[in-house]
Amino acid sequence: MLQMALKSLLNVDLAMICLKSEEVKLLRSLTLYRRSGDLTIMQSSYIFLIRLILSIIISLVISRMFFQDIPVYKIVGLAVLICGLAYLFEYLKKTGKGDNAGN
Repeated sequence: MLQMALKSLLNVDLAMICLKSEEVKLLRSLTLYRRSGDLTIMQSSYIFLIRLILSIIISLVISRMFFQDIPVYKIVGLAVLICGLAYLFEYLKKTGKGDNAGN
C-alpha cells in the first residue's frame, strides 16, 4: 500500500528504490504535518484554508439559526472574527506551553 501511494506521489517505480534514510527524510517532508512541528508555507496555507472554510460554515449556521435576515457582510465579518480567534488561541496555546497556569 505504501508503495502504491509513493508511486502515485513520486511517479516512479518503487521496486528499484531502496528506502534509505535519505528517502525516509524525503517522505517525511512530503507529509502534511511533520513530527518536529515545523510548518512550511504550503502547510500553513492548507491550515488557513481549512480554518477559513470552517469559520464560514460555522458563521453561516450561527447567523441563520439566531438571525434569519442578517446581511452577507455581517456573516463574512463573523467568519473573519472566528478565524482570527482560532489564530489567537493557537498563539496563546504556544506561548503558554512552558507554565502550568491552566492546570
